[in-house]
Amino acid sequence: MSYTEFNQKVFKNPSIKWFDRIGIMEINNNRLAEITLAEGHYSGSYVKYQVRILHKDYGVITTKDFMFKDYLHLPAKTDSWGDIKNFFVTVKDNSYVDWHLSPPSEDDLKRLTDAITDYIDCFW
Repeated sequence: MSYTEFNQKVFKNPSIKWFDRIGIMEINNNRLAEITLAEGHYSGSYVKYQVRILHKDYGVITTKDFMFKDYLHLPAKTDSWGDIKNFFVTVKDNSYVDWHLSPPSEDDLKRLTDAITDYIDCFW
């Protein structure tokens, strides 16, 4: 699926307008929230949503990262190198975007999206 389809599936919020990896949501007449599917240490490996609160006239007010590993629970397993596996999103076949391991549960996704929307609501 495309970035836009992936993010719409995760958030299920029609008030967020998605443009590939970036979503824009109007908070009030003066403020916007910019939600970005953001990379980690490796290109094409997305490990968080970064939320920027923007004032329409003055620019960035604040930024906060919502790491997938903090909200999405995966049983402790290690890969062949002994590294603990974590949720992250990756690009497959040069255009297909999806979860690297398996999709997280609906409860985990709700915990992540609720944390993000609760944070955004603080700036209303």
